[in-house]
Parts: sequence; structure tokens; C-alpha cells
Amino acid sequence: MKKNGFTLAEILIVVILFGMLAGIIIKTYTTISQVSFRLQQEKEIAKEALVLSQVLDNLAQSTTIDYGKYQSSDLVANNGVVDTLYLKGDNGGEYQISSINTCLTDQEFDEQVEKSEPKTENQKEEPPCQLSLTTTQDGKTTHLLLDGKNFKLSKMQFKIIPFIGKEDLKKNLASETPQDGKPAFRLLGTLYSHFYNPNKWTNNISLPLQFFFSLQGKTESLYSITDENATQSSEA
Repeated sequence: MKKNGFTLAEILIVVILFGMLAGIIIKTYTTISQVSFRLQQEKEIAKEALVLSQVLDNLAQSTTIDYGKYQSSDLVANNGVVDTLYLKGDNGGEYQISSINTCLTDQEFDEQVEKSEPKTENQKEEPPCQLSLTTTQDGKTTHLLLDGKNFKLSKMQFKIIPFIGKEDLKKNLASETPQDGKPAFRLLGTLYSHFYNPNKWTNNISLPLQFFFSLQGKTESLYSITDENATQSSEA
């Protein structure tokens, strides 16, 4: 006898198969969307880092460390790491680079993200952490190197190279011809995606910065003692 139509069991099998296929499609689409969103965030902060490195590299072509703005003892105590970078140009211009507004270290940044609570309607939005460049060339002007609008950043620091280390200081003070130092600096900090969340893979996007820039000239007076505290450090 010839069968007409499908049995209930056959219909149930087809429904189950379609359900399984739909589940696989939805899961695949969700995964692709998450990966795409993550890649887009990585692309955005990588672009910001590239532009920043190009601007600083151009600035480094005609500037050197303005050692007159620093205390020797402070450079020794902090291994050359400072919050503000002072540069001076061949044309007499002065440059200052530093983080502005409320800026956190990497550890503080993660802790704040984990403890963050939704803002109320009347709560004012705090200005984001930004990296600014102030110059006295052709009048005092300030430019934002990193505006923090579509991404976030930690507090940026700079490592001055070379700084006056105790052992090098002792050796060079005893020498009739102290060594010249080739000035340079490193930029230290981290860029984060605008939606950064350390506990969520999709948004756990960050880019540590350790840019190195070689500067112009030599630091003939690098090992000179310019303040009382530095003298005490060398005698310790």
C-alpha cells in the first residue's frame, strides 16, 4: 500500500534538523559578529598609535631633551621616568608633552572599569584622559596628540635616555673627558578601546605603547651636577 504524506515521526525529525541547523547558523553569525567587532576596535586604536608615532617622530627630527627643566636627582630617583617631557628645538622653540585631565595608570584603569557604575542623568561626564603637546614656537599653542574621544588611554609617561645613573655618574666625574650621551626617549602607556572591559573577550582590547625616539644633538653636560640633591646622590 502506497504511503501518503509524512508520518509524525518524520515531521519531528525534520523540525529537529532545522532547529539544529538554525542554532548553528545563529552561533556562527554571532561569533563572526564578535570577531568583526573586536577587529574593528583593534584597527581603530592601532591607527591612533600609528598617527601618534608619526607626529612624535617628526618632532624628534629637530629637537632634543631640555635637561634644564629637570632636576638631576629626580631623574636618578625615577630611573629617568617622568610625567612631562620637555624638549627644545633647533629654532629655539620649546615643547611640552604630558597627560591632562583625570588619567589613571594601567592597574587603576582596570580597577575602575570593574567597579564602574551606570551614570545618572544629572551626573556630569568627566573629560577623558588626553595627551597634549604645548609649544612656544610662533606663540604658545596647545594641540591634542590623543583626544580620547573614540578610545581611552592610560596616563602616559616618558623615559628619558640617558638619565644620570649613580655608577655612570661616579665614573664620569672621575674622568677628565666625560662621555657624551645621545639623547632619546620612550613613550610608555596603553591605548584601550572605547568599550574596553577586561572581563569580556569581545571588548578586552588594549595596545601597550613603548615607542622609542632618537633625538638630535649630544648631551655634553649630561653628567654635570645641577642641584644639591644630585650631589648628595653621587656621594652616597
